[in-house]
Amino acid sequence: MRAHMVAPQKISPKGLSDYLEVMSKAAFQAGISWQVVEKKWPGTKAAFDNFDPAVISKYSGSKMADLLEDDRVIRNHLKLEAVVANARRMLELE
Repeated sequence: MRAHMVAPQKISPKGLSDYLEVMSKAAFQAGISWQVVEKKWPGTKAAFDNFDPAVISKYSGSKMADLLEDDRVIRNHLKLEAVVANARRMLELE
């Protein structure tokens, strides 16, 4: 018997942090069950400083190493690095 499935929470962007969160969630969901991403999302959001581009854009190699060890996030280094690259690019474009 299958448990009732609920669609992921909709995010309505209001600022750069919200846009970065939406972009990041889409990137994490690529190739991974959205249920897994949804379950880990509160921890991912906390690990990424609520997706504040100004903070994330300053992440260093040591912060990335910490994220790769953080079980609150999906520890795919390409996806983690994409969040940082996207934060930096968003600030450039702003």
